[in-house]
Amino acid sequence: MTFTASGARRTGDEYQDLQSAEVLVQWLEQPERYRWVRLETMDGSLDDIQAELRDGTHRMLQVKFGTNPAVPWDWEALTTREKGTKGPKPSLLQKWKTSLDDARRDGKLRYGTSHPSSHKASPCRTITSLPRNGATAKFGPGSRVARSVSS
Repeated sequence: MTFTASGARRTGDEYQDLQSAEVLVQWLEQPERYRWVRLETMDGSLDDIQAELRDGTHRMLQVKFGTNPAVPWDWEALTTREKGTKGPKPSLLQKWKTSLDDARRDGKLRYGTSHPSSHKASPCRTITSLPRNGATAKFGPGSRVARSVSS
């Protein structure tokens, strides 16, 4: 499928809307689960979907859409730093780590983040994103979601 620039943007928004609907349906089915859910918060780099659980901790999701799902997420895509007017911009992983550090510092991060994506992950990748409590993000064959979960 070929996308125009505006078509890719709109399709990405629709994909994010589906991910948001999933969280909102969870809240409708289990009203005691969340105190609130916010979409497009513009609060850090993990801002697409944020929710506060009953215990005051936060769930943060960043949704990624790509026009070619055959192109997998790999280390290059996650660590590439684009040129900026004042030097290289932070990579996706750097941005997400900054947001995770801020949430941990505030004591509100419960179990890391999910990154729902239209891309598959490249085969057999595991990274430790929250080494303090043993959380990992797994990228494996056929995986469409890279997920960090603490014990």
